[in-house]
Amino acid sequence: LKPQWVHSFPAGVDGLSGFLSSDALQARQVPVTNGKGAFSSSLAEYVIAAIMHFTKRVPRCLANQKEKKWDPFVLDVVA
Repeated sequence: LKPQWVHSFPAGVDGLSGFLSSDALQARQVPVTNGKGAFSSSLAEYVIAAIMHFTKRVPRCLANQKEKKWDPFVLDVVA
C-alpha cells in the first residue's frame, strides 16, 4: 500500500487516526486533506432549490409552457 494522497470527506480526520499513524504513511510524506466547507451554505441552498423545484412542479410548468398548453393544477405547499 503506497497512498499518494489521503482525503477525508468530513472536516475531521479523527476516524483516520489509526491509518494516519501506520507505517505506510509514516515512511514518507503524504498529503492529508479534508472536506471542510464542502457541506456549506451553498449545499443548503441547493437543497432548498430542489425542494421548491419539485414541490412547485417546475418540470410540468416548463413542459406546459413549451407546448403552449394551459394545464391548471393545485400546487403543493412546502411546510
